[in-house]
Amino acid sequence: MQTKYLSIKTYAVILVVLFIFFTKNTTAQNIAINTDGSSADATSILDIKSNSKGLLIPRLTNAQKLAIATPATGLLIFQTDTDSIGFHYFNGTSWLYLLNHTSDTVTWKTTGNVITGNKFIGTLNDSAIRFRINDFHAGAIDSMSLSTSIGYKSLPNQNAGLLGNTAFGYKTLLANAGGFYNVAVGLNVLRENIDGYQNTAVGDQALRLNTNGFGNVAIGSAALYSNKNSFYNVAIGRNAMFSDTTGQSNVAVGDNALALSQNTTDNVAIGGYALNEDSSGNFNVAVGTSALRKNKSGASNVAIGNLAAYSNTTGTSNIAIGNGSLYTNKSTTNNISIGTNALVLHKSGNLNIAIGTNAAYLDTTGTANTIVGHSAMLNNKYGVFNAVFGYETMGNNNGGYSNNAFGSRSLLNNFDGFENTATGAAALYNNSNGDFNTAVGNRSLYYNQIGNNNTAIGYDAGANNGQNPSNFTAIGNGAGHVGGNSNTIEIGNTSVFYIGGQVGWSAFSDERIKENINYNNVPGLAFIKKLQPATYFFNIHKQNKLLGIADTLNWEGKYDIEKIQQTGFIAQQVAKAAKDLNYNFSGVQFPINGKGLYSLQYSSFVVPIVKAIKEEDERIEKLEKEIETLKQQLNSLLKQQK
Repeated sequence: MQTKYLSIKTYAVILVVLFIFFTKNTTAQNIAINTDGSSADATSILDIKSNSKGLLIPRLTNAQKLAIATPATGLLIFQTDTDSIGFHYFNGTSWLYLLNHTSDTVTWKTTGNVITGNKFIGTLNDSAIRFRINDFHAGAIDSMSLSTSIGYKSLPNQNAGLLGNTAFGYKTLLANAGGFYNVAVGLNVLRENIDGYQNTAVGDQALRLNTNGFGNVAIGSAALYSNKNSFYNVAIGRNAMFSDTTGQSNVAVGDNALALSQNTTDNVAIGGYALNEDSSGNFNVAVGTSALRKNKSGASNVAIGNLAAYSNTTGTSNIAIGNGSLYTNKSTTNNISIGTNALVLHKSGNLNIAIGTNAAYLDTTGTANTIVGHSAMLNNKYGVFNAVFGYETMGNNNGGYSNNAFGSRSLLNNFDGFENTATGAAALYNNSNGDFNTAVGNRSLYYNQIGNNNTAIGYDAGANNGQNPSNFTAIGNGAGHVGGNSNTIEIGNTSVFYIGGQVGWSAFSDERIKENINYNNVPGLAFIKKLQPATYFFNIHKQNKLLGIADTLNWEGKYDIEKIQQTGFIAQQVAKAAKDLNYNFSGVQFPINGKGLYSLQYSSFVVPIVKAIKEEDERIEKLEKEIETLKQQLNSLLKQQK
C-alpha cells in the first residue's frame, strides 16, 4: 500500500479544525487543546493537554535548518542528523543546541558521562570557575591569581586575589589572608594559615595550625600539625614533627618522626618514631625506626639504624650506626658506635669507639676504649683506655684497662688484666689477670693466665701450657716452650742450631752491685775433674713429648738438628758433680716444680775453669820452687864430692 503525504496547507486546515473541535472556551488570546474541556491557562496563549500523546515540531536536517532564511528569534526545530541530534533554537544570532535529552552523548549528566570529540567543562573567557555547596565556597580555579581550590570551604577568601595557592580538601587554607604559593591537599590542611607562604602540605590536618610559617613541606596525616611560625622544615609521615611550633630547617621522614619536637633546629629524622620525643635537641641526624627516639635535649648526635641510640636523652656528639647501637646510652658524649648492637648496653662512659657487630655489647661504663671487630670486648663492663682490633678480641674483658690487643681473639679471656699488649691472632689468648705482658705474633704467650711482665715475640712464642712465669722473654718462632721459667730469656725454638753475632755476649759484672763477695767459694780443679764432656744427638720428638708440646706444625729443616752431633755436658751429671762438692753452681738451671728440662749456662763454666787453672798454676809454682830447692841441694852435694 502506498503512503500518501498531505500538503502543508492541508495540515494547517486540519490543525485549525482540531482547535475548534477540542476547544470549549476560545478567545483571541488563549487557546486550549484538550479532551477534558478545561480552559487555557491565563498566562499561556496555547495550552495543550493529553495523557497519551505528545507534540511534534518540525524535524529538519542540519542543512535544512541552516537553509531557513532570517529565522525568528526563538524558532524551535528538531535536528535529525550529525552529532547534535535534538532540539535547536535560534537566539537571534545563531542556532543553539538544547542538551537536555538523555540519549545525547555530549550532555553532562549527574549519572555519568561518556566524552567524545573536543568537549570540555570550563569557560571561554578569563573568568574563574567556581563551585559552591550550600552556598558556601567549595572550589575555584582562578587564572588571575593562579590559585586553585577544591573542597568545602577550601580557600574561601579566593576572591582576595591571593597569588598561586592550591587547595584541595575540606576547609583547606580556611583562614588564609595573605599567604601565597601554598599547596594544601587534604582535610583541614593549613586551616589556620594567615600569612604563611610557600608551604606544601598533603594529608589530613597537615600544618593545620600554621599561621605565619613558610617554606615548610608536610606530607602525611597531622604532619607539622602544631607548627605556627617555623620555616624550612620537611616532615613526611603520620604525625611527623606533630608538636613543632617554631623549629626550623628540620627534616623528619617517617611515622611519628620528631613528633614531640617543639623548637628544634637542623635535625634530620628519617624513620618511624625517629627522634620521636626530642624537645630541644639540635643538629641531630636520626635514620631508622625509633633512632634517637627518647632524645630530648641531646645535640649533634648521629644515629643510623633501627633503635640506634634509642634511649639517648641528653647525650651529645655521639655517633651510632647500626641496629641497636648505643641503644641504652642516655647522657654520655663523644662515643662512636658502628655495627649492629655495638655498645648496646652502654650507659655512662665517654670517648669510646666501637666498630663491629656486638662490639662492646655488654659495656656499661667503659671510657676511652677503641674497639674494632665483630664481638670485640663483647663482655666488657668497666674497662677503660683499651685499644682493641679484631674478631672477638678481648671478648671476655670485664675491668681490664690500658690494654692493646690487635688480632683475632687476642687477649680473648682477659678479665681484669691491665697494660698488656697483644699483637697477633690469639696472642695472650688465655690471659685473665696477668699484667704488663707483651706478646707479638699469632698465639704468642697463648697459655699465660696470671703471669706478669712477660715478653714473647714470634709465632707461638711463650711459656707452654700450665706455666705462668713472670719477667720471662721468648724470642723466635715457637721459642719459650723448653724452659718457660720466670726471669729467663729463651731465643729460638728446638730446631735452632746456631745463635751468633759480631761480638760476644756481655753480662753486668760491676763490683758496686755485688755483695758478699767470696773469692774462695768456687771449687776449681776438683769440680772440673768431676765433669764428663760428651758427644750426643738431640731427640726433638722425645723432647716435645717430655714438654707436652703438640708437635703439629712442620717446616723445612725442622728436625735437621737431630742429625748434628753435639759436644757438651750433661746437665744432670754437672749437677751431681757440684752437689758432691757442696758447690751451688749457677751454671745448672733446674726444672721448676719438676716440669721442663735441665739446662746449662756454659759461660758459668769459665769461673771454675779459671779457678782450676789458678789452682794448677799454684801447684806448678810450688813444684817449681821444690824443684829449684832440690836443684840447689843437688849442686851443693856435687860440690862437696869434688
